[in-house]
Formats: sequence, structure tokens, C-alpha cells
Amino acid sequence: MSPEVYSGQLPPHHQPDLNTEQAAALLHLRPQTLRKAYSQTGAYFGVRPRKAANGRLFWNVTEILGLKNGGGRSHG
Repeated sequence: MSPEVYSGQLPPHHQPDLNTEQAAALLHLRPQTLRKAYSQTGAYFGVRPRKAANGRLFWNVTEILGLKNGGGRSHG
């Protein structure tokens, strides 16, 4: 799902996870910023991604939208 069209209006149990590129686009970051934070601390401002069997990271859309809207937690 493209971050440009996602409105954040789905019920929590239907909200998809975002891949790193989608999460970075929503946060106006480069994907490498999220990957580096994950490699150093296991999270980006308290948001911990789910790691798939193939190694890709998937970020909870509700938590990413919380960061985007200023609801960030402490880094790490």
C-alpha cells in the first residue's frame, strides 16, 4: 500500500504493517535511517519492527503514524 494514499482510517486489527521504504516515506526519512537505527538499537524512537524470515523489516503502521503525528517515544 502506498504511503501517499493510506489515510490511517482502518480499524487497528486490519491495519497492515509497512515495509521500511513505506515507513520511511511516511516519516520523510531515507529508508537507511530506519535500518541504521534498527541495527544500532533494535528500534527507531521506540518503534520496534517485526523481522520477517527473509530478513525484511515490517513496521507497525499505528506506531509509525504516531511518530509522524508527534507521539514519539524516547530513542532506543
